[in-house]
Amino acid sequence: MIFLTKAEIKQLFTSLRSSHNLSENQLKTRHLIVDRNETILTLFLYYGLTLQELTSLRMNQIHFETNTISLNTALEPRIITLSLEHKLLFYKYYETIPTPVRPRYHDNDPFLVAFDFQRGTFRWVYEEDKPKTLTDIAVQRMLQKEIKRSGLRKGISAQHLRNTFILMEISKDKSISEIQKELGLKTEISLKKYFQYAKAKALN
Repeated sequence: MIFLTKAEIKQLFTSLRSSHNLSENQLKTRHLIVDRNETILTLFLYYGLTLQELTSLRMNQIHFETNTISLNTALEPRIITLSLEHKLLFYKYYETIPTPVRPRYHDNDPFLVAFDFQRGTFRWVYEEDKPKTLTDIAVQRMLQKEIKRSGLRKGISAQHLRNTFILMEISKDKSISEIQKELGLKTEISLKKYFQYAKAKALN
């Protein structure tokens, strides 16, 4: 099972905020996307979102006034409570998007917006009159680049960040049913391997 250690998480976030291995061209727009990229990593690592949940997030699911995000699941809508630090990060990212192309609050616009590196701004789909949604592939590519730039081992994916979240929740002595509810899973089956792994690791 692949997951990140605390040291690797720190290394990844430190690298994300650095200018290490960035070209002059990349540095010109880095300040515009760094908060968005950190928001993505934070949602995977500290809230256990899946890739699909992340890229399907809409502004009417983001509630800055109550520090919450509402997610639609197969069972029932679930509410994620954000720490103040993370709420401020997410709002800072939101504010970096220029007003003309910024997602409309309480609307069906995407929360995570694609970036046009050639034009140096966030993308807008004129035919749909809304910002362009960041795709699964774009998130995966961003993650691959940030992992490589941070010097971490190859092959770490969004799923491995979610694995890390689950193991961190187990380390807080949360029950399998509590984590199942947190993740909006239909059954506990997929979680059992994480508890077995954590137990075996504790014995070694």
